[in-house]
Amino acid sequence: MEPAAAAGPGGPDATVDDELGGSDLGRIIALSDGIFAFAMTLLALSLTVPVFRNAQGVPLDPGTIPSPELAHALLGEGSAFLTYAFGFFIIAFWWEAHHRIFAHVHRWDRRVLSFNLAFLLMIAVTPFLVSLYAQFGADQAALVLYAGAQGLGGLVLAALWEHATRAPGLTGPDLPGTLVARYRARLFGSSAIFGASILVSFVNVRAAEFVWLTVFFLGWLQTTRLRRSRGRTRPTAVSRA
Repeated sequence: MEPAAAAGPGGPDATVDDELGGSDLGRIIALSDGIFAFAMTLLALSLTVPVFRNAQGVPLDPGTIPSPELAHALLGEGSAFLTYAFGFFIIAFWWEAHHRIFAHVHRWDRRVLSFNLAFLLMIAVTPFLVSLYAQFGADQAALVLYAGAQGLGGLVLAALWEHATRAPGLTGPDLPGTLVARYRARLFGSSAIFGASILVSFVNVRAAEFVWLTVFFLGWLQTTRLRRSRGRTRPTAVSRA
């Protein structure tokens, strides 16, 4: 008679490598939030402190620089500050979407893990793409790389949401279908916006940048609809006689 296999730390019902999954989302969310925070911090590296030099190219003492010259130099870096701010808010946009999704995901499996890691890959490379775009913003290739990465990341997050809502047991049974549809529309819509900006860039690179702003409008529109729907479904107090 063969000896019984020893139970692991999780007991005989613990998942094994070929059935990767579980209900503990703590490590997945902690890793995700850490990468988001690190990416937001790295964005600041695209900003540089102005350096003033004399005719021989020797850096001047900052204490000898008149205030108007410093202000003029900072104004000259205005595009870099705008690029940094836009990159920061785009990452914040994706963090909010990721946070909303995992507020409804109660369990994870191998596909959820894979989709999440693929999405975090896009987030981790965003600071590099922002720096590239800050230096070569007039070049279509820089815009296509940035917009392509954002659009692909949105599709991956949408795939995660689709799988989580279709696979049994990954989300709660009371998840409203309207909420599933709205999250799906926001993710696919955001990816479509970045894809459309790539098409616009073939006509005008600068005009393609304004297409990105509709991502924030889409997020605001969905948030407004969610608040209104929650207000309609909130139970009304029963008046006492």
